[in-house]
Amino acid sequence: MKNILLSITLILLLFSLIRAQTTRTWDGSQNTDWGDKRNWSGNNVPTANDPAIIPSGAARWPILNTHGVCASLTFQDGSVTVGAYNLTVGGSISGTGTLNGGTSIVGIGGNLSVDVFNRGTGTVLLNGSSTQIIGNNIQDYTFYNLNTSGSGTKIFTRTTTITNNLTNNAVIDMGGNTLNLGTATTNNGTVKFSGTSNGKAISTGTVEYYGANQIITSGIYNNLTINQSSGSATLGGAITVNGTITFTNGRINTGPYTLTRNNLSGTGIKYLLSANNYINITTAGITSITLKAFANTAPPYTPPEYDGTKGVKRYYEIVSVSVSGSGGAGRPRFDYLAGEMGANFSPTNGEIWNYNGTAWVNFGALNAGSYYAEPLNPISATNLVGNYGIADGGSAMPIQIASFTASFVNEQSVLLEWTTISEINNFGFNVQKYNPVN
Repeated sequence: MKNILLSITLILLLFSLIRAQTTRTWDGSQNTDWGDKRNWSGNNVPTANDPAIIPSGAARWPILNTHGVCASLTFQDGSVTVGAYNLTVGGSISGTGTLNGGTSIVGIGGNLSVDVFNRGTGTVLLNGSSTQIIGNNIQDYTFYNLNTSGSGTKIFTRTTTITNNLTNNAVIDMGGNTLNLGTATTNNGTVKFSGTSNGKAISTGTVEYYGANQIITSGIYNNLTINQSSGSATLGGAITVNGTITFTNGRINTGPYTLTRNNLSGTGIKYLLSANNYINITTAGITSITLKAFANTAPPYTPPEYDGTKGVKRYYEIVSVSVSGSGGAGRPRFDYLAGEMGANFSPTNGEIWNYNGTAWVNFGALNAGSYYAEPLNPISATNLVGNYGIADGGSAMPIQIASFTASFVNEQSVLLEWTTISEINNFGFNVQKYNPVN
């Protein structure tokens, strides 16, 4: 008896599983009502577990007169019109048909790949936990409102336009395709670009550039990630970063434009143009810094130790610094490329020189290693603005003399006078008298 009951239970369970995954094919034999079971094979409207098929040759095409659900929606022909009711598809919407949006929500857990998508004035929700691919080889998609969520990356394969609102709570990967934004954008996730110049400045969330030798679109960013597959990312105009900059791979070349880092609260390392280019704020107070870098370019005013072979063919300009309170101080680290070194330049002897508008001042080097240098001591915020070059300080004198004069006071005395431009670790001067023997 127990065996009979067990067998019956297993049969019922198997029947339930089969029933839960039944494919429903539309025929439209009665009317256009999606919710009328007579229009579907098996005389049943699709449930959330049922794949739905819109075949060719149907008498009529479905229109939602109530909220609709299905496990997937496949077009072989025809159309589905959403209207004022929600359509929730756990998997993909695909095939050779037309999806007509309405004023409601179309929820999609898988891919979206139909020949024609008419947006309506509603919302498309991409909420899959696995990668979702949006687009086909026929039509660029336009959305009125687009919301994303779920752990799956949303990969867009063609130009995509959002005419009203984008709300992103996931990872959007545009690849090399264009993203056109509408009225409002709320980015709580990441938007990624790999094309040469298809990036978009978005002032919320994170924007990542992950292609080769990309151009960074001008504008305001919150968080910015540089992850170049090769080469460097170059500014296409001035940019402002209000959050953080992360360098996974590659660097930023500013060209003639500026990069501004805002909200530099507290102390510590704040990245600027590469993983080896930053300001280490040692005393809080610096809140913003604007700079540019001149790659493969000799400094316009030559540091004393720069003779074309004993320096780096690159210089930086800190354009402006904003402060709060007492102002603070920091050590900027400047880096360079191997090909920018002079023939007689030694990286371990590289020292930071700052042109303050009148003369070059040697700031020494706390860290001078392969392709970077950092000044010996923190520089006060008020003295950070100016041009910076890197030259070999291995044979440099600890002082720079601007003038030296000697004059007779009387037959017994001589007056010596001198002025210096800079002094590094100088504890005073010793004057020695030389009495030549005739």
